[in-house]
Amino acid sequence: MASLTTKDLLLAAQLDSDQVASLLGPFGFKEIQKADANLQAVADDPRVRQLLAEMIDELLSCIARSADPDQALNFFERFSRAAINKAQLYSYLKETPRVLDLLAVTFGGSPFMSEILIRDPEYLYWVSDPRLLNEPRKKKDLLRDL
Repeated sequence: MASLTTKDLLLAAQLDSDQVASLLGPFGFKEIQKADANLQAVADDPRVRQLLAEMIDELLSCIARSADPDQALNFFERFSRAAINKAQLYSYLKETPRVLDLLAVTFGGSPFMSEILIRDPEYLYWVSDPRLLNEPRKKKDLLRDL
């Protein structure tokens, strides 16, 4: 059998626990089985599974760089479940790796901010808008947004 890749976590039939551990271990997960369960849960239909498989290397790399990879993936699973359209979300994250990294850092480091995003996933598009992030804002505009 050919060498396994992280895509096999989503696309291969029934990997055994040693195979899963060898694929997920390098990303810093302490609870390998829970991490695998989270990945399987976020890929709950064939189209979404394929989209996630296309970005899984970037997702896992971003999560590995977060303060707590297990927490980051747990919150990512909850956030994905709360999203109105997972296929749209994953397409957006695939096209904007900077936003994927922002999510991983947030989910791995801030339960408070994670819960806000899970409660209203649409905030992601607002907080990651380049105009909001890169342009100076006037005090009156900030007050209006608040």
